[in-house]
Amino acid sequence: MQHDIFPFHFALTAVFFSVSSNKLQELRIILLGQKTVGKSATGNTLLHKEVFASSQNEQCQMQDGEVSGRRVTVIDTPGWWQDSSCCTDEIDKEIARGFSLSPAGVHVILLVIPLDLTFRDSQRVTLEDHMNLFHATVWKHAMVLFTYGDKLADKSLEEHIEREHSALRWLIEKCENRYHAINNMKKMDMNQVTELFEKIEEIVAGNSGKLFCPNMNEMHLRFEEMFKRKQLKHWISGSCRAKLSIWSK
Repeated sequence: MQHDIFPFHFALTAVFFSVSSNKLQELRIILLGQKTVGKSATGNTLLHKEVFASSQNEQCQMQDGEVSGRRVTVIDTPGWWQDSSCCTDEIDKEIARGFSLSPAGVHVILLVIPLDLTFRDSQRVTLEDHMNLFHATVWKHAMVLFTYGDKLADKSLEEHIEREHSALRWLIEKCENRYHAINNMKKMDMNQVTELFEKIEEIVAGNSGKLFCPNMNEMHLRFEEMFKRKQLKHWISGSCRAKLSIWSK
């Protein structure tokens, strides 16, 4: 497969490891997900400081800091609506701008899902619509991050996934079985953060150190195509409802 066919490219940024601990010295992370899933709180937990507002953000924010000897950059993005028909192209464009805040690219895309949410087909369709704005290789850099880790109680994360709707198992498979749970109520528990960083390092190693860096111009073309499809879908739906209304009289 020839790489020049695709409109997306990857930043071949040098990956630096600490000689003493053999760990990445820099991590670039972007958080994606629907509204009210705990993305901002997660960003605060990862950076071990309160830098992201908990209120619903309409714009992307980037913050960084030193965490356990690493330079960590976190990009928080606006949440999308659960119903894909309510999502606007403005939200998608702002999410795209989030990627542009890190010109070198990001090591991982964390798809944030709360453990107290039943992830069904409607959520799957909406999430897939947003991920389709990027080249399919975006999934090689994606990981599911469950929030509200305290909701697990005595269950293991694997048990939760197995008992949930098949849509969640589909998502886990798309992310090549990469997932992690975090409890934002226990911000002082750095073990959960360290374990996540170690899993991100495995993703980076699996991608030969390449960061995900979408081509913004090509992505905006996809926005326009998707917006036109939504307009056509709404027009057809409205036309059908009008005809049904006439026939019912």
